[in-house]
Amino acid sequence: MSVLDRIVATKREEIARLRSWKGALEAGLEDAAAPRDFAAALRREGDVAVIAEVKRRSPGAGEIRPGLDAAGLAAAYREGGASAVSVLTDREYFDGGLDDLRAV
Repeated sequence: MSVLDRIVATKREEIARLRSWKGALEAGLEDAAAPRDFAAALRREGDVAVIAEVKRRSPGAGEIRPGLDAAGLAAAYREGGASAVSVLTDREYFDGGLDDLRAV
């Protein structure tokens, strides 16, 4: 089984398990910040659209950024001109989490 196949299988199991949390997750959205317009950020006139990524590790490369400060890295990306920031939240394969997403 390839790494991608393992990730897909794991995500399917995780989604099935998390379905029971749907109500609690939706209730938590009431306090969440309004979503940002991802598509508009990529279409800004005169800019090259760069999607920067907050990633702690990868299945292929292993640990990438020990002690990563997700908020600090995202701020540096914005200051550097990134159009959008992708935050990997998968715990098992990328060592991410919702805390990283909230921080960014």
